[in-house]
Amino acid sequence: MSDFLLIGHSAGACLAFQAAQHVRRCRAVIGIEGIYDLRDLVQEYADYQDFVESAFGADRGIWTKASPTQIVTHWVDCADLTVQLIQSREDELLSPGQTERIFRVLQDAGVSLKEIGWIKGTHNDSLRSYDCHTIIDGIISDLFENGNTPMIQ
Repeated sequence: MSDFLLIGHSAGACLAFQAAQHVRRCRAVIGIEGIYDLRDLVQEYADYQDFVESAFGADRGIWTKASPTQIVTHWVDCADLTVQLIQSREDELLSPGQTERIFRVLQDAGVSLKEIGWIKGTHNDSLRSYDCHTIIDGIISDLFENGNTPMIQ
């Protein structure tokens, strides 16, 4: 593939960031109410430990290596990559802390980063909101206007 973007919601946002580190020509990553730091997630929500362990095992070192907050610090060729984070303050499953943390990490890494797109709605309803779709449409339109034709995944 050439020139594509990745969009993920919740655990899918984590997967989008994980995938972006392994592929070239990714033009944008859009994370919607994502899980970006597994250790912080379990520290904030102890009930999520079983969820994280079933996906990554009990070794917290692996959690760290798999967390997008750690992955993006190793991105070496991110000059052409745009990142958009979208979050609802009404999300009942994930606090804005995950999004705010990766935002700071991305800023420090020098990634081309849009301001956090704050939307309304619960964890799943916000994904279907007009505001969420408008932000995504804006990113896609920007990529097309700049002469790129990304494949939507």
